[in-house]
Amino acid sequence: MPLVEQIDYGVLLKEESMEIRQYEGFNVAEIKKEGKNVMDSGFNDIFRYISGGNESSEKISMTSPVLSEIEDNSVKTSFVMPKEHKFEELPEPIDKAVQIRHVPKGIYGAIRFAGSWKQEKFLNMSGHLRLWLESKGYEIVSNAIVARYNPPFTPPFLRRNEILYEVRKKENG
Repeated sequence: MPLVEQIDYGVLLKEESMEIRQYEGFNVAEIKKEGKNVMDSGFNDIFRYISGGNESSEKISMTSPVLSEIEDNSVKTSFVMPKEHKFEELPEPIDKAVQIRHVPKGIYGAIRFAGSWKQEKFLNMSGHLRLWLESKGYEIVSNAIVARYNPPFTPPFLRRNEILYEVRKKENG
């Protein structure tokens, strides 16, 4: 049983370490950081928000995974807000670079793997997932999203990492 609340999803298809998942809508606090090698640079900003760095000084429980969406020259880091918090009730961040956003219901392809975060591993796993999604008749409609479930002090062989892509069935597939 996880120590913190985890995002809910239903598995529509599973083969080895890859899945097609249905996520219901959820809320996130997120920040976008420009530049290379910024995978962890937004974590502390959002952690301050959930630790009371908001207009009501409210502490918000940590959840997992931490999501990092890779864009051209930036990374958007997001914390999923606990289910008990409705979107309209989430406090405003003091740091205006931190945004609150609702992620609508969607279908995602996912691949799970253990270990430390390395660019080479990301490219390898991402490639496997892309090929599998293509073979199942899905097209990718999002940037790569990295989901990391464990704190940094977790031994690498016990860490749960995932790469996600939002997908939709190809019209001719």
